[in-house]
Amino acid sequence: MIKKGVIAAVLLASGCHLEKPYVYPLDVVIRDNAPCFSVPAGMQKKGHPILNRGISVAKLTEGKWQNIWYSDLQPPFAIIPTGKCVSYPEIDWQEGDYSVLMGISAGREAEKYRLVNTMRLQKNRAGYFTLSEIPEPDR
Repeated sequence: MIKKGVIAAVLLASGCHLEKPYVYPLDVVIRDNAPCFSVPAGMQKKGHPILNRGISVAKLTEGKWQNIWYSDLQPPFAIIPTGKCVSYPEIDWQEGDYSVLMGISAGREAEKYRLVNTMRLQKNRAGYFTLSEIPEPDR
């Protein structure tokens, strides 16, 4: 009887780790001297477009995360082409630490995901941005 209880407890506890993650990594590169965001290749479902459901950008200012920009969250949602990145020229990117959250739908509309990247933008001597990732902030 005790063995059955221990086995049941182990199975229940391990089941908590089998759920899909709450957030996924958001890929980012510098393109045309600005961050450009893309969905990891493994999230693309064959024959189904990835829909950009919106993006939110926060910047670390005086030790606190401040939301500085977000996109419209209303349909119609833009399609993110496979293997392409999305940039936001309307954001006034400056040097500093940013946390970017993007919502997407992949496959069916009900399959919604959150992608996040926390990055540091710095300018080199030529005035071009360089990018480095930093650990996910506590919010």
